[in-house]
Amino acid sequence: MANYTSQVVRGDTPQPVEQVITNAILQGLPEASLLLGAGPRRVTMARAQTRMPVLSVLPEAYFVNGDTGLKETTRAAWQNKFLNVEELAVIVPIPDAVVEDIDTDILAAVQPLIIEALGAKIDAAVLFGVGKPLSWDLGGTDPAQGLAQVCDAVGNTVTATASVWADLVATMRKVAEDGHPFTSWMADTLYEYDLLGVVDTLGRPLFVPAPTVGGVAGLLGRPFRYLNNGAWNDTWHTIGGDMSNIIVGIRRDVTWEVFREGVITDDNGKVLFNLMQQDSRALRMTMRLGVTVGNPVKRRSANMAHPYPFAALKS
Repeated sequence: MANYTSQVVRGDTPQPVEQVITNAILQGLPEASLLLGAGPRRVTMARAQTRMPVLSVLPEAYFVNGDTGLKETTRAAWQNKFLNVEELAVIVPIPDAVVEDIDTDILAAVQPLIIEALGAKIDAAVLFGVGKPLSWDLGGTDPAQGLAQVCDAVGNTVTATASVWADLVATMRKVAEDGHPFTSWMADTLYEYDLLGVVDTLGRPLFVPAPTVGGVAGLLGRPFRYLNNGAWNDTWHTIGGDMSNIIVGIRRDVTWEVFREGVITDDNGKVLFNLMQQDSRALRMTMRLGVTVGNPVKRRSANMAHPYPFAALKS
């Protein structure tokens, strides 16, 4: 159900503290979103839709029959994938009296919290299809599906057994069979605790924790990246594959505007907040981006029905 009535009230505000909040809010977005921090291809979009050619037919080479044999011809073809922009936005109304009566810069304090919510929204949409815009083509036949559901639909899902090592190797193999390199794992932060102490058949640990704060952990020789924003679906242990096939198009980075006049209505046009009449201000966040999965044809899987650059381990 749409929500048009939430606002910051007096009991919601933090206790007065002295703190410095950076203005570089965008620096926090890759940390708030697993998807944006895991190394996808990022492009700047000049319009609401960008066409991206993806290789769909591979050229062939032939041996020539003798000194005077005829050389054969071949072809290559590209299929258009479209990166479509969708908007993320939210408005936070804050009464002026609340702002005046606390020492904390409430507007600055709200910004990183919204960035965190933004990251969770993007991750849930792309990884699991939660609220996913139907225009974002992730390579499945159902436009509502996220990466995990597409993996399931094309047969790139492994169901967990008693052998964690065998399960993870089988997941990597799914991607390799489809002709793609396996470059990264994605999982909830709790999954790393399930991996601690697990070894392969030679007694070597599968999981190597990050050596430093902010570093990247390793799982079977690949980067292990995790989210801690609550967006993970526990139906899946982990999703992995070739992150270069995820393309994120940014039409407009996160922008912030503070309004002191104007009205906020519901979807029926009923006025719920009148900023001037109610002595309030409103912080509005907007961002426009698109996401797609490239999935170019590979020689190993050129004759397969539904090759895919990702695979998932299901609990």
